Amino acid sequence: MSLKPGVINKDGALLSPEQTKRLRVAITGLHPDYSVAGCFLPHNAFVFYNAEKRPVAFVEVCFDCGGIRALLKGAAIWVDMLGLGAIFDELKLPLGGYPNLASFKQHFLLK
Repeated sequence: MSLKPGVINKDGALLSPEQTKRLRVAITGLHPDYSVAGCFLPHNAFVFYNAEKRPVAFVEVCFDCGGIRALLKGAAIWVDMLGLGAIFDELKLPLGGYPNLASFKQHFLLK
């Protein structure tokens, strides 16, 4: 398991304990379904590391099409996309083609 070429921030952004808790809620459990396009070109990801700092799980997200791909035990079929977007926005990271959470939220709620 390795990061894809072209990664913006190879060192990543460390989540706070509160953000980590919200991430776990957003990617597990039951969430309402939503429309997903067929393209899936993930521009964002959460990568989980073990104590030896080796990647052990991931969740790839495409905010443009609404698709996700997860190699994570217990991952939900439908995730909380707005919750994931909020975490990326707090970290000042892009949300695919959307400049910020407000822009993504406006589009996502129209689906």
